[in-house]
Amino acid sequence: PVLGPATLSHPDEVASILKQADGMGIGVRYEPGRLAYEPALRSGSPGTLILYPDASIGALRHEWRHALDNADLGHPGFRLMADSDAFWRLEYRGYMEEISLARQTRNFDVGRQIVGEMRARRGEILGY
Repeated sequence: PVLGPATLSHPDEVASILKQADGMGIGVRYEPGRLAYEPALRSGSPGTLILYPDASIGALRHEWRHALDNADLGHPGFRLMADSDAFWRLEYRGYMEEISLARQTRNFDVGRQIVGEMRARRGEILGY
């Protein structure tokens, strides 16, 4: 909320991400209230960025990190989620994008909130 929608606070970065996604064959779909990188059902195929139009740049960077990490792994698809440790490593990298932005903007309250969300997500994935 401090930076507002990424389309207003960082329009050039949003445009760059969308252009890169297109070039990599990553689909983009807009859904109110939802943000995710959804791996393809088939291994080897790029997934889809699901974007909330008013998402912050931190949230967009988080999901874009997932898209890049999945591409670096050769688009393993949903099977990656079966490996809890590997899945958590990718989630961690996504959250670190948001934490890094909170640090850069000196928004430490938001940073602590993100750390709390990250710990809850770790519990969901790893069971602790």
